Amino acid sequence: EHGPPENVPITQPNMPYFERLWIVRHKLDSNSPLLRRDIKKLISANGGTWPDNFNSKKEIRDCFVPFNDIIVTLNGTSVETGDNVFAKSSYSLSSIVEGWEFKEMIYEDKIEGRMKLDYELISDIIEENINTMVSEIDF
Repeated sequence: EHGPPENVPITQPNMPYFERLWIVRHKLDSNSPLLRRDIKKLISANGGTWPDNFNSKKEIRDCFVPFNDIIVTLNGTSVETGDNVFAKSSYSLSSIVEGWEFKEMIYEDKIEGRMKLDYELISDIIEENINTMVSEIDF
């Protein structure tokens, strides 16, 4: 099942409102290059939804094809300077944490009456609701 590197589709390729905050999210479905072929067939046979019997962290991890790294690259244009910007990160299979999601960093400052971003929470994760745990993964 190993082959050349593939592009992994993401569910929200644009973030127009918060220009400095990106969450890269990929849906684990029958088209995901991250899942084993037999798991993709199970998802298809289950009407396109994740099988109920694969909801523990170990069962989810076992559904992935073996891989060394997922390389995420972002590029765009700086609003301030008009220059091209580029960022690159690499994630190993061991860095994926099933059943957890990034904590919400955006909050409303009621005194100033505007939305703010709490950079102290940039790497904080919280346990995900078990009912939504396996539909998508965040990088």
